[in-house]
Amino acid sequence: MRIAGALIVLAGVVVSEVQAGAGILTQTYDAGLGTFPVDQGFTQTDTPDPGPPLVVQGGLLHQDTRGYRQSNFGAGYQFFSGQHAPADFTNGLQISMEMQVVESSYDPDFSGFGGTDSRSAGYGIIAVDDLGRIAVVGITDTGVFLNNEIEILDAEGSAFIPFDSTDSLHTYDVSISALGISLEIDGNPTASLQLGSTGQFPPNFGTIGFGDLFDDRFSAPTESVTDLAEFSYTILPEPAGILMMGFVGAVTMGRRRRS
Repeated sequence: MRIAGALIVLAGVVVSEVQAGAGILTQTYDAGLGTFPVDQGFTQTDTPDPGPPLVVQGGLLHQDTRGYRQSNFGAGYQFFSGQHAPADFTNGLQISMEMQVVESSYDPDFSGFGGTDSRSAGYGIIAVDDLGRIAVVGITDTGVFLNNEIEILDAEGSAFIPFDSTDSLHTYDVSISALGISLEIDGNPTASLQLGSTGQFPPNFGTIGFGDLFDDRFSAPTESVTDLAEFSYTILPEPAGILMMGFVGAVTMGRRRRS
């Protein structure tokens, strides 16, 4: 799973300078506004370029990579990154996404970065802090998983959690702090993992992104078809990880939900 390659593509684009004391940093993509992520301040990455067309209709961003990868030599990304990035995961980061999966495959024995035995999903959420730590949520049509290292190794991540992501819109809340990485789906605790090691990425190369993150360059295609309603993240640059759960609750209560 070549997430590393996807992020290297962004190396000349993403600037991540988050200074302590600068206050809470937050950004939202709302498909209900009828515009694309780039129109709301997110950076789009397509490899190879251009990627498959996007559609915004009925308050949803429709993303479909089926067929595109086979016709482009089995490789590709199409994802979106925010304007800000976390300086240090232990200070606190909250990510929330509301979406419905149509199709997003899972391969637990993927030949990933460096030829390692990795795991791959068509769609996901990724965050990297300025200390080089990574947090990944893989979302498929049959379940989800967490990983905290660059290789996305099956043995190093959480268990694969069976879940039907295709029946309706679901809300995925990811909390990252000194306590670790945790995932809730529709308010229900789903998976958790400790923070990974620093130095997996170059210093000061932080990013937060969502979309079709998983390259299939060395294996069968892992494609995704999704309808996204909203994606948002909030960075706490001050050391506040232990207070994160209370803050997440306030954010969740205040967030507009779609029926």
